[in-house]
Amino acid sequence: MATSQVAVRPEISVRENILAAGKHLFHVVGYDGIGVDAICRQAKTTELEFIIHFGTKEGLLVAIFEDGWQRLLLRVPKLQAVTSARMRIKDLLRLAVEFFSHDSELSELFVFEGCRLRGGEMMMLTPSYTDFTALLDSLVQIEVPEEECATVRSALMGAWEGVVRDLTLRERFGYPADFSWQQAEQVISRLVDSLLQPA
Repeated sequence: MATSQVAVRPEISVRENILAAGKHLFHVVGYDGIGVDAICRQAKTTELEFIIHFGTKEGLLVAIFEDGWQRLLLRVPKLQAVTSARMRIKDLLRLAVEFFSHDSELSELFVFEGCRLRGGEMMMLTPSYTDFTALLDSLVQIEVPEEECATVRSALMGAWEGVVRDLTLRERFGYPADFSWQQAEQVISRLVDSLLQPA
């Protein structure tokens, strides 16, 4: 399978070049179809540098997810201006859908590799993923009774993750998901209103 090249950028670190090369190759060829040597060739670096920064191919995949979640969380401070917890929840979920809609490589890795167990660990469960979930938890706790918080958070996480999954499958395999990212955001907003209604 032919792969396009990721431009190695000398102005960024070796680590960042490896991260970009790995993300691109995992997306194009698949995690199982690519080796560390190919990632190093693409990044124009050595396997020693790879090992220093990531240790293993699994370590690189985890780092790719952590980098994605960190970039998503960097956008969250914009939500501080929103006054109600409900509006912050809507904006946080909209932001998550929008973020993945603009990064097809990360979106595909999230769908195809994020929930797979490797070495007994789920790859997407990084510290920044946990921070994202904790932020959503803190907002949900303001809006619903304590005994419902975990269930409501789970339903909201499942909703936006399902949208990302279906739209990613549509792009890759023609899966019948006949809606836009914008329509998905609107439905998730209505779901938030529905789940946060007083009992």
